Amino acid sequence: MVRWIKPKEHCFKLNVDGSFQGRSARSGGGGILRDWHGNVSFYFFLPLKAKSALHAEILTLYHGLRICKDRGISKVWIEMDALSVINLVQNRCIGSWEVCYSLQGIYDCLNSFQFHLSHIYREGNQVADHLAALGSKADNLHISSTLEGFNSLRGMIRTDKLNLPYFRHAFI
Repeated sequence: MVRWIKPKEHCFKLNVDGSFQGRSARSGGGGILRDWHGNVSFYFFLPLKAKSALHAEILTLYHGLRICKDRGISKVWIEMDALSVINLVQNRCIGSWEVCYSLQGIYDCLNSFQFHLSHIYREGNQVADHLAALGSKADNLHISSTLEGFNSLRGMIRTDKLNLPYFRHAFI
């Protein structure tokens, strides 16, 4: 069982995910910021010009942090299903030529926050995964706090807010 956990009081939680389907397909990113009650502060999705799945995840994290910074968020718990990105950021690695500038942008943004960075399995990150899929079909950046027209998102967000579990299937 995997659950989305609410952040501590007066802290926000940013879940992000990138989508990459190969060099010929469109890639996208998406994320959501929720408060300590589980209420949506904003969500976003956008198309990306990523060169790899790792690049899509890093670009999405960078965009999510920029939006938080622009909105004056100071305490943020960052959660994503890309363990490789978490390791790169926690160790302040430079990365390859295709991601080094985006990683530096992330490090610059993180200087503005009190933050915690953690991994969540994909099943618990379904809202961000869904937003990343929308980003791969989008023409430009979309930021909103209302869920009108996004009924599937509304259901996933409600599931998270109620602390209901998602089930992770392991094959032996």
